[in-house]
Amino acid sequence: SIASLSGSIKSISGSISSSSGGDGKKGQLYILDVRDLTNLYFSKQNSSGSFIGDLSDLAIRHNITNWENSKETYLGIGRGLKKANLSSANLENLKKEISSRNQHASKLIQEGFDSI
Repeated sequence: SIASLSGSIKSISGSISSSSGGDGKKGQLYILDVRDLTNLYFSKQNSSGSFIGDLSDLAIRHNITNWENSKETYLGIGRGLKKANLSSANLENLKKEISSRNQHASKLIQEGFDSI
C-alpha cells in the first residue's frame, strides 16, 4: 500500500548527501534504476518483497554507499512516483510524512517528480 511504502521511504530519509558511487553517468544510471524500482512498487501496489531491501540491493549493484543519504536515491524515487502516476494528494501526503524527518529528502523527491 502507499502508506506502507511511504513509511519505508520515510524510514530511509536521514541526512542527504551526494552518493559516493562515482561519476555523474553512474549516478544517472542509478537514478533511472531507482525510478524503475519505485514505479514498480507504486504502480502495481506491490506488497510482495521489500521496497527498502530491493532499494538496498540496487544500490549495492551500483556500488552506491550510504544510499539512504544519497541525493540520487530521492531524485530517483520522485521520478518513479511520477512514472507510477501517483496522485498529487498522495505525493503531498508522502512528502509531509518525509519532511517531518528530513525536509531536504522531501524537496528532492519533488524535484525528481517535477523533472519528468
